[in-house]
Amino acid sequence: MAEVQTLSGGAGGLQDCIVKVSKMSKGGIESVDAMVHQLLGDDHQPTVIIYIPSTKDTQEATSNHRSIHSDSDSSVSGVSAIPLSLSVGDLPLPVRVSKSGPPSDPLEQQVGKAEWVHGYFFRESPEWLVEPDMSLIKEIVEPHLEKHGFGTKDISVEFFAGGALNKLYTITSTTAQPDQKHQCIFRVTMPVDPWYKTESEVATIEYVRRHTSIPVPEIYAFDSSVDNKLGFEWIMMEKVKGQPLLHYWDTHTHQVDIFDMATKLQIARTVAEWVHQLSKLTFDRIGSLYIDWDTPKPTFKLGRVVDADFFRGRRLAYKVFRGPFRDIEQYYRSVIELQLQEIHDPTERTRLEARLLRIEQAKKAEEEKARQETEAAAKNPEGEADEDGTQSEQNESSKIDWDHVDDEDDWYREQDFTGIPKACHALLSVLPVILFRDPPVKEPNTLYHFDISVKNVLVDDSGSLVGLVDWEIINTSPYENLRAYPGLLDNDGYNITTLELWDGGEKDKTRLSYELHHVQTLLCKEFRTYLEHKASPWLRAFAEPSPESTELMTRVHEIPSNQDTMEEWAQCIEQGREWDRVFGGPVET
Repeated sequence: MAEVQTLSGGAGGLQDCIVKVSKMSKGGIESVDAMVHQLLGDDHQPTVIIYIPSTKDTQEATSNHRSIHSDSDSSVSGVSAIPLSLSVGDLPLPVRVSKSGPPSDPLEQQVGKAEWVHGYFFRESPEWLVEPDMSLIKEIVEPHLEKHGFGTKDISVEFFAGGALNKLYTITSTTAQPDQKHQCIFRVTMPVDPWYKTESEVATIEYVRRHTSIPVPEIYAFDSSVDNKLGFEWIMMEKVKGQPLLHYWDTHTHQVDIFDMATKLQIARTVAEWVHQLSKLTFDRIGSLYIDWDTPKPTFKLGRVVDADFFRGRRLAYKVFRGPFRDIEQYYRSVIELQLQEIHDPTERTRLEARLLRIEQAKKAEEEKARQETEAAAKNPEGEADEDGTQSEQNESSKIDWDHVDDEDDWYREQDFTGIPKACHALLSVLPVILFRDPPVKEPNTLYHFDISVKNVLVDDSGSLVGLVDWEIINTSPYENLRAYPGLLDNDGYNITTLELWDGGEKDKTRLSYELHHVQTLLCKEFRTYLEHKASPWLRAFAEPSPESTELMTRVHEIPSNQDTMEEWAQCIEQGREWDRVFGGPVET
């Protein structure tokens, strides 16, 4: 039998109960539902059941239940998962087209479809090499349109929008009787993290649909494999009837601003309610959500993280533990190990040598062109154009595009191959020192949507929020690592509570900036006041971590740009001295 305990609860809420299973004997998993109902009543459905293996008997009891273990990619035994019935609220599951698992060689799936160029994701950003074939999209969606009763007459496919990792298409079709049009979204994803990114995004949206009132798009069908006509993973989902908030109100420039203050305050309260609900979804590990489809009754589970730090460039090829992580230290160690493996990757050395060769060849070409131009000028001292009038064109063409030839700021330099490993080892040595002095509060992790911004919040003409989109690369995270204010309320650190009356003249840029930050200050206050009224767990995100912990997080994620001071900083921390973040050195005593 299993022993269950109510950790938090209340009547009638969306996340009104968390049940902890602290002890379980053989056969205990099947008995949990009965015990929960005995504890809470037959009409009550718990939000989350967290299984925490703590004894040898527990491990034996769960060894035959895949839903209890971490993702198959995770090699650490005893990792907890979060089993949960998917029948809560009788919501249907999307159609899962492919039953295959993750590919054995994920980088092979990127060949001919995507490549990494310097830019967006720190040093590298993915770039499409081929456009999805819209005629094939039409073939793919037809059976799913029919299955969901949307009609298959006059199917059309139009490009809707594109992002860093996806291309979206609007699917329009007509039903036969009655003659009605229907639209949905077909989202094609770049294979930056094959299988895992799509599977996790679907699981995250399904989890949020079942455990919050946050409006998310319904998913009709998806394919997490590239073994289809299109050659890409895809998701077919509801087209939410709304527009990005950016079209009505640009919270950062106010160049677009049609909502009155009352509407803006209501938006702030609604977003506060969203993050409040998310913060009540708690997990004991840092990872990404997945659905275990192989059990008789599908369950949610935590698995490896889907994050740019783990998949950009060639990082999918590196052997490193990818989660779920027991704590932030284990997570940081994996990020540092990925950086170490990347700088030791022969591909990076080859890339540097190719760049140096380009520079050498370009310099020789420039010298040769300069010599030819000098000789031509000696023969034609008056600078007259040739008969064909090409002299000026030749002079222009002799210029070297050094930004293209020498992209030193975007790829590794010679000194990085010694500096970065030293920086990584310094980080690894100081990591337990900082976390021992300022240990993270032993609290659960929560599901964190890091991009609640004006482009991902959908709104109708009245100002009511009707959707929150972009649930890819969403992980569970410690409260202390959350950004307290969502992106659409971010105020760049300003706190302008009062504003002097304007004399009626034309407003300059300074005045407009003050007014913008004054509005954002009031909205941030409304946001926090709402959370305080709810006694929300999200309030933990407002707690200030120590300067050492903040600096540690920055340096772990930006190792190359901090390598020059890493060893000095680590020595400073180990000696118990204070580090000046502004001037980049130890504080003089």
